[in-house]
Amino acid sequence: MREWRDIHTQISESLLEVGRRTRKTAIDMETGRGGYDAIHRSIVTGLVGNLARKKEHNIYLGLRGKEPMLFPGSGLFERQGKSGNQNQRAAHSPTGGSTPQWIVAAEMVETSRLFARTAARIDPDWLEELVGHLCRSTYRAPAWYPDAGRVLVREIVRLHGLELNSRLVPYRRVDAAAATELFIREALVADGIAENDGFHARHAFLDHNRNLRQRLEAWLACRRQPHDLDLDQAVFDFYHQRLASAGVSIGSLQDVDGLIKNRAEGDRFLLMAESDLLGEQGVQFDRRAFPEVLEVGDEQLGLSYAYRPGQDEDGVTVKVPHKLIHAVRPEVLEWMVPGLREEKVTCLLRSLPKAIRKQFVPIPQTAKQIASDLKPTHPSFLESLEEFLDQRYGVHIRRSDWGDADLLPAHLRMRVEVQDKDGESLIAGRNVSELTKRLEDQSHSLPDTGAWNRAAAEWHRYGIEQWDVGNLPEQVEISGDAGVPHLGYPGLELTTAVGIRLFKTRSQAELHSRKALIRLHELGAKTELAWMRRGLRDGRRFAEGYCTGSHRAADAGGIQVQGDTLFEEDAYQHLLEHLYGRSEVLPLTLARFEEEESRGLKAMTGLAERFLRLAGAVLENKHKILSCPHPYPDLRLDMERLLPERFLLQIPFERLVDLPRYLQAVLIRAARAKADAAKDAHKARLVRPYTDALAEFLSQPPDAGSVREARLESFRWLVEEWRVSVFAQELGTGQPVSTARLDRQVEEVERAE
Repeated sequence: MREWRDIHTQISESLLEVGRRTRKTAIDMETGRGGYDAIHRSIVTGLVGNLARKKEHNIYLGLRGKEPMLFPGSGLFERQGKSGNQNQRAAHSPTGGSTPQWIVAAEMVETSRLFARTAARIDPDWLEELVGHLCRSTYRAPAWYPDAGRVLVREIVRLHGLELNSRLVPYRRVDAAAATELFIREALVADGIAENDGFHARHAFLDHNRNLRQRLEAWLACRRQPHDLDLDQAVFDFYHQRLASAGVSIGSLQDVDGLIKNRAEGDRFLLMAESDLLGEQGVQFDRRAFPEVLEVGDEQLGLSYAYRPGQDEDGVTVKVPHKLIHAVRPEVLEWMVPGLREEKVTCLLRSLPKAIRKQFVPIPQTAKQIASDLKPTHPSFLESLEEFLDQRYGVHIRRSDWGDADLLPAHLRMRVEVQDKDGESLIAGRNVSELTKRLEDQSHSLPDTGAWNRAAAEWHRYGIEQWDVGNLPEQVEISGDAGVPHLGYPGLELTTAVGIRLFKTRSQAELHSRKALIRLHELGAKTELAWMRRGLRDGRRFAEGYCTGSHRAADAGGIQVQGDTLFEEDAYQHLLEHLYGRSEVLPLTLARFEEEESRGLKAMTGLAERFLRLAGAVLENKHKILSCPHPYPDLRLDMERLLPERFLLQIPFERLVDLPRYLQAVLIRAARAKADAAKDAHKARLVRPYTDALAEFLSQPPDAGSVREARLESFRWLVEEWRVSVFAQELGTGQPVSTARLDRQVEEVERAE
């Protein structure tokens, strides 16, 4: 300390002698910050090799890989648990704090280890200014930073291996050519300029070029051949050529601003044309093969195309508003778009077993011809294709012969994106039935019962006797949770009178509305229906044959009726259902109601007489079967299947015309079974696989109004036609029937499950 004070005194006196020391300087050197900094900046300059940066606790990193430790006698040394004196000492230090991040030591002494003695804290900001000529900078990870609007690179400054600083600097200063290339690729080609930057508003070329490129990308995605043209490289070449011709390097948005400002034509030299990207080859594009919209009823749903193999959005996406999801049928989506139909047919033909597949070689040419001639003759794509191949090539294909449809490439199965009212995506996938169910499950869980009760009260109405309710919407939004609307379904309900209420599911609305609609039509056509009912009185002669003894009295529409009038009551309900029981209930509109009302009045003419003729033929055949002198083993079961108790309430009018033929087939079988029981048993074996399949399906009744219910009903009557074809072929069938068609229907029912 004495030596230090002596040196300090000598320097101070020398400065006074030459007149360079002022009173303020003397005070700063004695007590202030300026003196501390000036002295230690001088020390750093002379003792560069003794710089060190904190590693942990009292251990530091020095130059050339050294790891000195603060000498335990230093005032900067940190003693755990004994820091009271140290903190007092630090409080009087010019820099404050303890165990500094950076130090300079008067000496490095190596005894038991390397110690830094006589150390002081220093400011790292001094170092590059003082010893910058000894430092080396390295650069890594250049990248485009949208928020900064420029290409930056990380600069790392080292002094003999010791890192002094790490910071982001403009890459253009380091490598102008590389910075320009990176700017073009990330900011311009990859459209990486932040929307809120204001650059888009200042210059029109960005939006123009983006729209042009998106249009070309859509064309290429439709063709599924984007490798024909590398649009990224074409865009890069365009910008690189235009900017290179300007003779400047570009590393930021400010550089582009400056370049455009200095050109008389503004940014027009950066506007792309199709020829700039396509060159000489161009793109041949058939808009009819790849339409922009999919028509579903009166609605037009937007289509988008993407070529992204392996990603969810690959292929064709139809964008469906949440309120229209029920209007989209899976069968419609199976047809894809015309431009991809040939590829889909090709994949399906190649999935066939070899014995069948070889009948269509060469497959590419065959698929092309099929795709151009195939028409939607059936609801589903596969049904239409099977029918076409059967008629055109004489090749019968069962549904099980095709490979699993889910194994088709993703881009050959339409992707459905359900959107909310703001156009934001709610859910997406390639199975529309599954999407519909998931959305319904979410929408049924109303978190706010108060909101539901208020909406239900608004829609409640009772005592409707005619259609004076206008057009009811198919669904209404009650409330939303996480973007998923909770929906209610307005519908009709029949109790003691017809009313309107809000249902929680679409299926409930359909089920209740169907009965209520029939009641409204009945009220509106009282006079005409009364005349029809009067015509049914002649059917009382059928009462005895219609019901067995145990069903001679029954409940009909809430009224207890006896056997002699039961046939008349059931016949009336049977014909009401025929006249007004529409298959698709929703939407509930005035136009549809009036159309059904008019159609019902026209169909009523002569309906009672026609019905009684059919009923008479049915019951006459029933009597013959019951009195058959030589029944085969299952004869009574066959009759009970065709004519269950009160069959008029179970069998639709459209099938009533077929019942006499089915019953005649039973009688013909009975006569032939008596003559040749072995042959009858052989024929029975031909029918049994389908009757067993039907029994298994019926053991699990389908939901009312479901796809499975409709397919099962169709299969049931096809089995009856098959019985006629096997046991009484001379009677003819009401529709084409074969084992192939039956197998196909079995698979359709199974798939509907």
